[in-house]
Amino acid sequence: MPRTWSSICQWSFLLVAVLSQVGSAQNRPPTPNAVQKDEGPTGIVSTPADNPSEQTKSQRINSTAVLGPGDEIDITVYGASDLNQHNRVSPDGNISMPLVGYIRVAGLTSSEAEGAIEEQLRQNNILNNPQVSIFVKEYASSNVSVVGEVTKPGSY
Repeated sequence: MPRTWSSICQWSFLLVAVLSQVGSAQNRPPTPNAVQKDEGPTGIVSTPADNPSEQTKSQRINSTAVLGPGDEIDITVYGASDLNQHNRVSPDGNISMPLVGYIRVAGLTSSEAEGAIEEQLRQNNILNNPQVSIFVKEYASSNVSVVGEVTKPGSY
């Protein structure tokens, strides 16, 4: 398929834009919550105590993809196959699960949503120690911006 000079330039520009974003992400300084190892006089390495609220903040910084309306997810509950389901986040940001009801997941990362579902399963006395995993099949709420000398710039 022959390519015109214009289409080659458009694809080159898009490739450069993507690569520059990846490069800048790799060159960022470490987050302020980074664990620093302290080696004492005995040679034993100690690390600061884990703080759950600090851990949640660092997970959110490292995992920028959050769930939103229209996202397609697969929920798996280990040992309770009746609770496994394929779901789409509703326009108001909720999902519906059998025996649990509605759970708000919009604005949460997939790991935070797993924790919210596990908590609801525990609170409703459905499972004692639930193990939930979420696989995001499609981020419908996320956009990609195409800018520059392209035929149709915009957010897609």
